Amino acid sequence: MNERTAADRVASGPTARDWLCREAGVAFADLGAAVVRHPIAEHDAFRAAVGEALLLAGELVRGSVVLLAAGRQAAVLPLLRQLAEIEHLAGWFTQDRDAALWWRTASADELAARLDPDAMARRVVTGWSPEEYGVHLVLAGPPGPAARRFLPGQADDVSAGALEDDLAQHCAAIWSAALVVLDGQPWSRDLAGIARRGMGQALEAWRSYGSQAPSLAWASTPPIPEPPPRGRLRWRRRR
Repeated sequence: MNERTAADRVASGPTARDWLCREAGVAFADLGAAVVRHPIAEHDAFRAAVGEALLLAGELVRGSVVLLAAGRQAAVLPLLRQLAEIEHLAGWFTQDRDAALWWRTASADELAARLDPDAMARRVVTGWSPEEYGVHLVLAGPPGPAARRFLPGQADDVSAGALEDDLAQHCAAIWSAALVVLDGQPWSRDLAGIARRGMGQALEAWRSYGSQAPSLAWASTPPIPEPPPRGRLRWRRRR
């Protein structure tokens, strides 16, 4: 780049993470819309599946960025789980074109069967970790103590960094899968260029900094609540 390099443009890791997440939200939305609207798509069902998955990813990323900026960490947890599931879909689409065609028209029962956590864990998708997804299931499944650290009054910079870094990792993985899927289609020759420059700079900055936030699994370890002072909860018997 003739301008300052992406690494020079960021002063710290948190800034690099935030830049990537914000850039990805826009890139997924713009690219998804362009794919859906493209007039000469060779296979409409495949085009629609890829475009709609990207649009959904863009909405989830943008919503996560807004909630993180507002300090609503617990509210981000279910969005991250859905992004992990879209990452699984995107990787699956790169390996099996028919998977995208199936997903586009699948019924609720079919989705529940083939995208059940156990079924997803058995399916080999390059780069997708069933163990990492298991953390999302703990945090954004039935309400439990694992989410305690992300609640108001207990959330801090450590938990915020873990959430934002997890979001950035999903953004990078979905973007990489999207490029693989789109680059193999004759109708998508120029579409990825819509957002490639901005995402390329943001990814360079994020990767040059490296992930120094704690893992989401570590950050989700529920702190042990302190017991109340002795005698505090005793009720006085009325005389």
